[in-house]
Amino acid sequence: MSEEVIKILTAIIIFAVAVGAGLLPLRMGATKRGDVILMLGLAFAGGVFLAGGLVHLLVDGMESFEELGMGEGFPLAFAICGLGLLAVLLFEKVAAAGTEESTAVSASGRQPYLLLIVLSAHSVIAGASLGLQTSGSAFLMILLAILAHKGFAAFSLGVSFMRGGLARQSYRRLLLFFACTTPVGLLLGTLASSALSGTAALWFEAVFDSLAAGTFLYVATMDLMHDVFEEVSIRARKYAASCVGFGLMSMLAIWA
Repeated sequence: MSEEVIKILTAIIIFAVAVGAGLLPLRMGATKRGDVILMLGLAFAGGVFLAGGLVHLLVDGMESFEELGMGEGFPLAFAICGLGLLAVLLFEKVAAAGTEESTAVSASGRQPYLLLIVLSAHSVIAGASLGLQTSGSAFLMILLAILAHKGFAAFSLGVSFMRGGLARQSYRRLLLFFACTTPVGLLLGTLASSALSGTAALWFEAVFDSLAAGTFLYVATMDLMHDVFEEVSIRARKYAASCVGFGLMSMLAIWA
C-alpha cells in the first residue's frame, strides 16, 4: 500500500472518529436523561481540557522551547501560558462588558466558537506534524494519539455546542468543519514539509502550544467546571466525571 493511500485512509478515519464522537452529545440530548448525561459530559469535558492544557500543551511548549535552547532561565512557556489565560479573560470579562445578564448570555454564546477556534488551530498543527512523519512507527504512534485526542475534543466541543444552544444545523455544520481540520493539517504537512520545518516552525509551535495551554486552563476552570458545579445536584458524580476526563486525557501523555 502506497504512502499516499495510507494517508488518505488516515484522514478518513480521523474524520469519522471526530464526527462520531461529536454527535454523541446531540444524541444524548434527545433522550429522557439527556440533561443529566450532558451535565456529566460537561464535567468530563472540564477534566479533558484541564489535562489538555497542563499535561499536553504546556509540556509540549516547554519541550519546544528546550529544543530552541531556552530550557533554562526565564520560564517562557509558563509566562506565555499565563498570557493566553489573561487574553481569554480580557475577551470574555472585559471587552464584552455590559450588564451581568447580557454579559452572561453573550459569553455563553461565544464559548462554543472560542473552543472551536482553539481546537481547530491545534488540530491543524497536529495533522501537519503527522503529515511530516517519514517513519512508520512514529506515524502510527502519533496517529493513535491524535485519534484519542480528536475523539475527546470532538465530544467536548459537542457538549459546548449543546450548552450554547446551537441549532442542530449549525451544530452539524461546525462539527463537520472541526472534523476536517486534522485532515487538512495532514495534507498541509504532506505537501509543505520543507516550509513547516526548521527553527521558525519550532518557535511557532512553542508559542502556540503555550498560549493554547492558558486558553484550555481558562475554559476548564472558569467556564466548564465553574458552571457545572454551580448546579448543586449530583456533584459527586460530576466530580468523578471530571476526574475520569482528566485521567484519560493525561494517560495519553504515555504515547503522545
